[in-house]
Amino acid sequence: MVAAGEPGHQYNPHLDLMPVDADGNATTATHVAVNDGDWFDPSTWAGGEIPGNGALVHIPEGIGVTYEGTSQAELFMVRVDGDLTFTANQGVATKMIVDTMITSPSSTLVVDAAAADAGTVDIEFAEGTPAAFGGTYTDRSDGDGVIGRYDWDPDQLSLGLVASGTVDIKGQNVDAKAQLATGPEAGATEIVLDIDLADSGWAAG
Repeated sequence: MVAAGEPGHQYNPHLDLMPVDADGNATTATHVAVNDGDWFDPSTWAGGEIPGNGALVHIPEGIGVTYEGTSQAELFMVRVDGDLTFTANQGVATKMIVDTMITSPSSTLVVDAAAADAGTVDIEFAEGTPAAFGGTYTDRSDGDGVIGRYDWDPDQLSLGLVASGTVDIKGQNVDAKAQLATGPEAGATEIVLDIDLADSGWAAG
């Protein structure tokens, strides 16, 4: 089966949440990446505007965007047909807030926080409101997740990540378990682990 408007691709119903036309253009996008580059660089985007609250973002096939930094903008939807890479170099705290992220078979989604000096990458999925195309993305029970979205999301695939391309997530190595240094006694208020914290990949807190 082939999705309408997406010739040559196996049918992926999640891609109907932000469909593309025969030329690969997302029909409900408010922000489209037109150059390889930094998400926070205006020259990456058609019209020179960085995606903000309620944005419907399209990264077309053949375009690569790198996201490093923190934004409090509450994006509504991100469709990736090209490449989207999250990084957190030199201790940077990277954060994106988005309602729905979908990726196609042609896409590559990378989360890379593997370096020893890497910070954190936080992709927060939170129910949002589109800045445009409200007549398309209706919500008949606001605040109840996907329940009221049946007009445009009958399979309840929104509000999260649905990926059908390559996904590569790289974090730092950590010890998955540790033994107790001494057996706990009745009334104990703490436990002591037999572990070298510096080499474990864990931090106090």
